[in-house]
Amino acid sequence: MLLSIWFGSVSFDHYKPMTLLPRMFHPLLPAFCILAGLAIVQSWHRSITHLFLAVLFTGCTYLAPNAMKIMYGPLALFFGINYLFNLKLSIQSAFLLCTIILCIRPVYFIRKPSVSSFFEQERVIRKHLQHKEGAYLVITDWVLTLANPFFYDFTPPGNYTFVRFNHKINLKTIQADTVYLLINNSTLTNPEHGISIREKDILPSYPNAQLLMQEGKVKLFRIPRRAS
Repeated sequence: MLLSIWFGSVSFDHYKPMTLLPRMFHPLLPAFCILAGLAIVQSWHRSITHLFLAVLFTGCTYLAPNAMKIMYGPLALFFGINYLFNLKLSIQSAFLLCTIILCIRPVYFIRKPSVSSFFEQERVIRKHLQHKEGAYLVITDWVLTLANPFFYDFTPPGNYTFVRFNHKINLKTIQADTVYLLINNSTLTNPEHGISIREKDILPSYPNAQLLMQEGKVKLFRIPRRAS
């Protein structure tokens, strides 16, 4: 199962030209996990099981990138100690310990601060960009122009138009009742998005912009129609 995903969906010669066929195995993962768990339960009393798992997770630790070693290293250590010293732990205790170890990385990412200020941006949008009537234009980064459905329960309002900062806009002729400027500095400075423009480059184009709300690194401005 792992070999088909690891070696069937990546390339060592090119950047991400992958086929999706190996990933079709994903729906089978729950069944394989249950079978693996049952197999361990039935062979838990055999020392060869602990040796096999220790070797398996040691290999995973060696092959894994630095951040992923935390997933496999403790498991390799646990099964290695259990094999060498025959701790005779119950299968329930072993599964509980494995569950705790496997939760380390997910809990870390759950508690890690957002790098995109998603929740701050969501609060701004829900408070100021939820009009049911009228026509509205929101000038923002290219990420939000594509991802705005996430903030509207996947049903973006038809009376809102999202355009990019670099879009040529004549504020005197656009058909909108209100124009907003939404700047998410977390998005602008995220290297994965490849955005070179910054807030200091944007604001001079809208000298009359009025700050309505700021949540962390997210700022929402209203642009008077008389602005040029």
